[in-house]
Amino acid sequence: MLEFTFIFAIGVISSFVGAIAGGTSLISLPSLIVLGLPPHLAVGTNRLGVLGFSIGSASKFLRSGKIVWRYAIPLSVLAVFAGTIGAKAVVNIDSRSLLRWLGILLVILIPLALFFGQKGIERTPTNLRNRATGYVVASFSCLSPHSSAEESVR
Repeated sequence: MLEFTFIFAIGVISSFVGAIAGGTSLISLPSLIVLGLPPHLAVGTNRLGVLGFSIGSASKFLRSGKIVWRYAIPLSVLAVFAGTIGAKAVVNIDSRSLLRWLGILLVILIPLALFFGQKGIERTPTNLRNRATGYVVASFSCLSPHSSAEESVR
């Protein structure tokens, strides 16, 4: 029962933080590993949780008119393709290497989230080069075993 309570609390906290700033998996994935789930199961379980989070938060953003379709559609297409490639890579990597890669990605992504979390507060015009760079970065975030475009792009 204590384990379920912990998982529930982590889910609530990570979803709340994710809805505000993105990066749901930065909290939930390490928590699942700390609970003792093997890396592959933690990543798969986390992905399903992120799916629920994404559906819930996307529906709210949709109803409130807070989606820029010009960006959302290409990012969604990229997310499907890059996410599929990332999932294939995760399934085929050994647990020890996956745990190492997860650690490296978390060490890189957490400071980025902290230092650049205020980006996007004010809407600024973008040019083609900046949009293309954003799409490339979003694609790579989909390839990582614990991140997704929905979490990386506000």
